[in-house]
Amino acid sequence: MVNIKRLSLIDLIEGLGLGKQDQKQRSRQLASMILAEWSAEARSALKGSVQQSYLRSLSINKADEYGVSVSLPKPGQSATIALMYELGMGPGGIGTTGPYDMRKFMLQEKTRNIRRDKKGNLYLNVPFKKSAKKLQAENPDIYKKAKKLAPMISFHANAHNVTPQGSPRGAKGNQLPRGLVPKKAPHHATDIYAGMRRQASAYSNKQGRPVIQTSGYITWRRMTIDQKPPKWTHPGIKPLNLGDRIFRILPHMINHVYGV
Repeated sequence: MVNIKRLSLIDLIEGLGLGKQDQKQRSRQLASMILAEWSAEARSALKGSVQQSYLRSLSINKADEYGVSVSLPKPGQSATIALMYELGMGPGGIGTTGPYDMRKFMLQEKTRNIRRDKKGNLYLNVPFKKSAKKLQAENPDIYKKAKKLAPMISFHANAHNVTPQGSPRGAKGNQLPRGLVPKKAPHHATDIYAGMRRQASAYSNKQGRPVIQTSGYITWRRMTIDQKPPKWTHPGIKPLNLGDRIFRILPHMINHVYGV
Protein backbone atom coordinates (compact mmCIF):
# COMPACT_ATOMS: atom_id res chain seq x y z
CA MET A 1 0.00 0.00 0.00
CA VAL A 2 1.18 3.50 -0.83
CA ASN A 3 -0.09 5.57 2.07
CA ILE A 4 0.29 9.21 3.01
CA LYS A 5 -0.71 8.41 6.56
CA ARG A 6 0.12 9.02 10.19
CA LEU A 7 0.44 12.68 9.34
CA SER A 8 0.15 13.97 12.89
CA LEU A 9 -1.04 17.54 13.14
CA ILE A 10 -1.31 17.68 16.93
CA ASP A 11 1.75 19.90 17.49
CA LEU A 12 0.59 22.21 14.73
CA ILE A 13 -2.91 22.40 16.19
CA GLU A 14 -1.61 23.24 19.64
CA GLY A 15 0.70 25.90 18.23
CA LEU A 16 -2.11 27.60 16.34
CA GLY A 17 -4.69 27.20 19.07
CA LEU A 18 -7.24 25.69 16.69
CA GLY A 19 -10.53 24.37 18.00
CA LYS A 20 -11.75 20.84 17.35
CA GLN A 21 -14.31 21.76 14.70
CA ASP A 22 -11.92 24.13 12.94
CA GLN A 23 -9.27 21.42 12.86
CA LYS A 24 -11.69 18.86 11.43
CA GLN A 25 -12.58 21.28 8.66
CA ARG A 26 -8.94 21.97 7.85
CA SER A 27 -8.07 18.28 7.91
CA ARG A 28 -10.83 17.59 5.40
CA GLN A 29 -9.52 20.44 3.27
CA LEU A 30 -5.97 19.09 3.40
CA ALA A 31 -7.08 15.52 2.62
CA SER A 32 -9.13 16.74 -0.34
CA MET A 33 -6.16 18.73 -1.61
CA ILE A 34 -3.86 15.69 -1.34
CA LEU A 35 -6.38 13.53 -3.21
CA ALA A 36 -6.85 16.19 -5.91
CA GLU A 37 -3.10 16.61 -6.46
CA TRP A 38 -2.53 12.84 -6.51
CA SER A 39 -5.38 12.38 -8.99
CA ALA A 40 -4.00 15.17 -11.20
CA GLU A 41 -0.61 13.44 -11.29
CA ALA A 42 -2.32 10.18 -12.29
CA ARG A 43 -4.30 11.86 -15.08
CA SER A 44 -1.09 13.35 -16.42
CA ALA A 45 0.96 10.15 -16.24
CA LEU A 46 -1.61 7.52 -17.25
CA LYS A 47 -4.23 7.01 -19.94
CA GLY A 48 -7.33 4.97 -20.64
CA SER A 49 -8.43 2.07 -18.47
CA VAL A 50 -5.18 2.08 -16.46
CA GLN A 51 -5.79 5.70 -15.49
CA GLN A 52 -9.36 4.92 -14.43
CA SER A 53 -8.25 1.89 -12.39
CA TYR A 54 -5.65 4.01 -10.62
CA LEU A 55 -8.08 6.83 -9.85
CA ARG A 56 -10.69 4.42 -8.47
CA SER A 57 -8.06 3.03 -6.11
CA LEU A 58 -7.26 6.32 -4.37
CA SER A 59 -9.15 7.18 -1.22
CA ILE A 60 -9.32 9.42 1.82
CA ASN A 61 -9.31 7.09 4.82
CA LYS A 62 -9.17 9.63 7.61
CA ALA A 63 -9.56 13.37 8.10
CA ASP A 64 -10.19 14.44 11.67
CA GLU A 65 -8.75 16.61 14.43
CA TYR A 66 -5.76 14.28 14.78
CA GLY A 67 -4.58 14.06 11.18
CA VAL A 68 -5.26 12.75 7.69
CA SER A 69 -4.70 9.53 5.76
CA VAL A 70 -4.87 9.20 1.96
CA SER A 71 -3.93 5.90 0.38
CA LEU A 72 -3.54 3.73 -2.69
CA PRO A 73 -5.33 1.37 -2.67
CA LYS A 74 -8.47 1.76 -0.61
CA PRO A 75 -8.42 -0.43 2.53
CA GLY A 76 -9.45 -3.96 1.62
CA GLN A 77 -8.96 -3.43 -2.11
CA SER A 78 -6.33 -5.29 -4.12
CA ALA A 79 -5.89 -2.63 -6.85
CA THR A 80 -3.38 -4.80 -8.71
CA ILE A 81 -3.25 -2.64 -11.84
CA ALA A 82 -2.80 0.58 -9.89
CA LEU A 83 0.01 -0.86 -7.77
CA MET A 84 1.75 -2.30 -10.84
CA TYR A 85 2.09 1.20 -12.26
CA GLU A 86 2.78 2.94 -8.95
CA LEU A 87 5.46 0.54 -7.69
CA GLY A 88 6.57 -1.11 -10.94
CA MET A 89 6.18 -4.68 -12.18
CA GLY A 90 8.94 -7.13 -13.04
CA PRO A 91 10.02 -10.77 -12.74
CA GLY A 92 9.58 -10.72 -8.97
CA GLY A 93 6.10 -9.24 -9.12
CA ILE A 94 4.89 -5.83 -7.98
CA GLY A 95 7.73 -3.69 -6.67
CA THR A 96 10.35 -5.12 -9.03
CA THR A 97 11.44 -4.01 -12.51
CA GLY A 98 12.53 -5.61 -15.77
CA PRO A 99 11.05 -8.01 -18.36
CA TYR A 100 8.88 -10.82 -17.04
CA ASP A 101 6.97 -13.85 -18.26
CA MET A 102 3.27 -13.00 -17.94
CA ARG A 103 2.38 -16.68 -17.68
CA LYS A 104 4.08 -16.91 -14.28
CA PHE A 105 1.40 -14.62 -12.84
CA MET A 106 -1.59 -15.41 -15.06
CA LEU A 107 -1.57 -19.20 -15.44
CA GLN A 108 -2.72 -19.87 -11.90
CA GLU A 109 -5.74 -21.64 -10.45
CA LYS A 110 -6.99 -18.41 -8.89
CA THR A 111 -7.02 -16.51 -12.19
CA ARG A 112 -10.48 -15.63 -13.42
CA ASN A 113 -11.64 -17.75 -16.39
CA ILE A 114 -8.64 -20.08 -16.13
CA ARG A 115 -9.25 -23.45 -17.84
CA ARG A 116 -7.58 -26.85 -18.27
CA ASP A 117 -7.07 -28.68 -21.53
CA LYS A 118 -7.55 -32.43 -22.03
CA LYS A 119 -4.06 -33.06 -20.68
CA GLY A 120 -4.82 -31.12 -17.52
CA ASN A 121 -2.62 -28.14 -18.38
CA LEU A 122 -3.80 -24.65 -17.50
CA TYR A 123 -4.60 -22.22 -20.28
CA LEU A 124 -6.17 -18.78 -20.54
CA ASN A 125 -7.98 -17.08 -23.40
CA VAL A 126 -6.87 -13.46 -23.24
CA PRO A 127 -9.04 -10.70 -24.77
CA PHE A 128 -7.44 -7.67 -26.43
CA LYS A 129 -9.98 -4.87 -26.68
CA LYS A 130 -9.83 -1.62 -28.61
CA SER A 131 -12.28 1.23 -28.80
CA ALA A 132 -13.30 2.52 -32.21
CA LYS A 133 -11.42 5.75 -31.50
CA LYS A 134 -8.21 3.95 -30.59
CA LEU A 135 -8.38 1.58 -33.57
CA GLN A 136 -9.01 4.44 -35.98
CA ALA A 137 -6.03 6.37 -34.64
CA GLU A 138 -3.82 3.27 -34.64
CA ASN A 139 -4.58 2.06 -38.17
CA PRO A 140 -7.21 3.89 -40.26
CA ASP A 141 -7.22 1.23 -43.00
CA ILE A 142 -7.88 -1.59 -40.54
CA TYR A 143 -10.58 0.49 -38.88
CA LYS A 144 -12.40 0.95 -42.20
CA LYS A 145 -12.43 -2.81 -42.67
CA ALA A 146 -13.34 -3.61 -39.07
CA LYS A 147 -16.33 -1.28 -38.90
CA LYS A 148 -17.86 -3.10 -41.88
CA LEU A 149 -17.78 -6.44 -40.06
CA ALA A 150 -21.10 -8.01 -39.13
CA PRO A 151 -21.17 -7.52 -35.36
CA MET A 152 -21.34 -10.10 -32.60
CA ILE A 153 -24.84 -9.39 -31.34
CA SER A 154 -26.00 -12.52 -29.54
CA PHE A 155 -22.55 -13.66 -28.42
CA HIS A 156 -21.44 -12.64 -24.96
CA ALA A 157 -17.66 -12.49 -25.10
CA ASN A 158 -16.09 -14.57 -22.40
CA ALA A 159 -12.97 -16.65 -22.19
CA HIS A 160 -14.83 -19.98 -21.94
CA ASN A 161 -16.23 -19.78 -25.45
CA VAL A 162 -13.07 -19.25 -27.48
CA THR A 163 -11.34 -21.81 -29.69
CA PRO A 164 -7.56 -22.38 -29.55
CA GLN A 165 -7.33 -20.28 -32.73
CA GLY A 166 -8.91 -17.30 -30.98
CA SER A 167 -12.37 -17.46 -32.56
CA PRO A 168 -15.48 -17.26 -30.36
CA ARG A 169 -17.60 -20.41 -30.50
CA GLY A 170 -21.14 -19.84 -31.72
CA ALA A 171 -20.53 -16.19 -32.49
CA LYS A 172 -22.53 -14.50 -35.17
CA GLY A 173 -20.73 -11.99 -37.33
CA ASN A 174 -17.40 -12.28 -39.07
CA GLN A 175 -13.79 -11.44 -38.36
CA LEU A 176 -10.74 -9.89 -39.98
CA PRO A 177 -8.52 -12.37 -41.85
CA ARG A 178 -4.83 -12.91 -41.31
CA GLY A 179 -2.21 -11.06 -43.28
CA LEU A 180 -3.72 -7.57 -43.49
CA VAL A 181 -0.60 -6.22 -41.77
CA PRO A 182 2.82 -7.78 -41.06
CA LYS A 183 3.39 -9.58 -37.79
CA LYS A 184 4.41 -7.14 -35.08
CA ALA A 185 7.22 -9.42 -33.88
CA PRO A 186 8.90 -12.53 -35.35
CA HIS A 187 7.72 -14.76 -32.50
CA HIS A 188 4.05 -13.83 -32.95
CA ALA A 189 1.89 -16.59 -34.45
CA THR A 190 -0.03 -14.06 -36.55
CA ASP A 191 -0.64 -10.33 -36.91
CA ILE A 192 -2.38 -8.38 -34.15
CA TYR A 193 -5.58 -7.78 -36.13
CA ALA A 194 -6.17 -11.38 -37.26
CA GLY A 195 -9.46 -12.61 -35.86
CA MET A 196 -10.65 -9.17 -34.78
CA ARG A 197 -14.40 -8.92 -34.32
CA ARG A 198 -16.76 -6.03 -33.97
CA GLN A 199 -18.86 -5.97 -30.82
CA ALA A 200 -22.35 -4.49 -30.56
CA SER A 201 -23.77 -4.01 -27.09
CA ALA A 202 -26.91 -1.94 -27.58
CA TYR A 203 -29.70 -0.95 -29.91
CA SER A 204 -31.49 2.35 -30.41
CA ASN A 205 -34.33 3.46 -32.61
CA LYS A 206 -33.59 5.95 -35.32
CA GLN A 207 -36.46 6.99 -37.57
CA GLY A 208 -38.32 3.86 -36.59
CA ARG A 209 -35.48 1.50 -37.52
CA PRO A 210 -33.24 -0.39 -35.08
CA VAL A 211 -29.62 0.75 -35.16
CA ILE A 212 -26.70 -1.40 -34.03
CA GLN A 213 -24.28 0.48 -31.81
CA THR A 214 -20.65 -0.62 -31.92
CA SER A 215 -19.16 -0.99 -28.43
CA GLY A 216 -15.63 -1.80 -29.57
CA TYR A 217 -13.41 -4.38 -31.22
CA ILE A 218 -11.91 -7.53 -29.73
CA THR A 219 -9.38 -10.24 -30.57
CA TRP A 220 -8.57 -13.31 -28.52
CA ARG A 221 -5.24 -15.07 -28.01
CA ARG A 222 -4.64 -18.27 -26.05
CA MET A 223 -1.94 -18.38 -23.37
CA THR A 224 -0.47 -21.82 -22.60
CA ILE A 225 2.43 -23.12 -20.57
CA ASP A 226 4.10 -24.84 -23.54
CA GLN A 227 4.61 -21.63 -25.53
CA LYS A 228 8.26 -20.64 -25.52
CA PRO A 229 9.66 -17.19 -24.72
CA PRO A 230 9.65 -14.49 -25.86
CA LYS A 231 5.92 -15.22 -26.28
CA TRP A 232 4.02 -13.54 -23.46
CA THR A 233 7.15 -11.73 -22.29
CA HIS A 234 6.31 -8.27 -20.98
CA PRO A 235 9.02 -5.57 -21.06
CA GLY A 236 8.14 -4.64 -17.50
CA ILE A 237 6.53 -1.57 -15.98
CA LYS A 238 8.67 1.19 -14.54
CA PRO A 239 7.43 2.62 -11.22
CA LEU A 240 5.73 6.01 -11.35
CA ASN A 241 6.09 6.70 -7.62
CA LEU A 242 3.32 9.30 -7.74
CA GLY A 243 2.82 8.97 -4.00
CA ASP A 244 6.42 10.09 -3.44
CA ARG A 245 5.85 13.13 -5.62
CA ILE A 246 2.82 14.11 -3.55
CA PHE A 247 4.71 13.62 -0.30
CA ARG A 248 7.43 16.01 -1.51
CA ILE A 249 4.92 18.83 -2.06
CA LEU A 250 3.01 18.07 1.14
CA PRO A 251 4.64 20.93 3.12
CA HIS A 252 3.33 23.42 0.56
CA MET A 253 -0.20 22.05 0.93
CA ILE A 254 0.02 22.23 4.72
CA ASN A 255 1.21 25.82 4.47
CA HIS A 256 -1.73 26.64 2.17
CA VAL A 257 -4.30 25.13 4.55
CA TYR A 258 -2.84 26.31 7.86
CA GLY A 259 -1.03 29.45 6.76
CA VAL A 260 2.25 28.49 8.38
